[in-house]
Amino acid sequence: MHDDVLAALTSGDEQAVKAVLERSGTDVYDACGQAYAYASDNGAKVVDCGVAGGSAPGFTVKVTSLSSVGKSVVKGSETVYSTALATAVIEPRCAVDGIEGALVKLTCDHDDLTVDPTAGGFALDLSTFYRIHLSK
Repeated sequence: MHDDVLAALTSGDEQAVKAVLERSGTDVYDACGQAYAYASDNGAKVVDCGVAGGSAPGFTVKVTSLSSVGKSVVKGSETVYSTALATAVIEPRCAVDGIEGALVKLTCDHDDLTVDPTAGGFALDLSTFYRIHLSK
């Protein structure tokens, strides 16, 4: 998604910027790849990952811990593994107001923002353009 947003911003094409902002939450490969990495880093494995149902774009991920609950006073818990299910919804934060040369003018969360993706030191931060929250 990062590369797509950067390409749209540098294209000078207002429709390309609008399109990339509106299609948030459709790249299953990238999103599920991140879910697999996050789960692995936290001692879990992804059991299922895919596009969430519903009107807002997002992804649903189911994970299972790699370690059992462990031995406790509850008989049989050493063979029980924790599971979790979460849906992350991705919402665009910005609307395109126009493009003037290399400058992309946006309104993000009711504030004006001008981005120059060709400026030295420009670093694309997707959290500027998208909001992610858990819906369940």
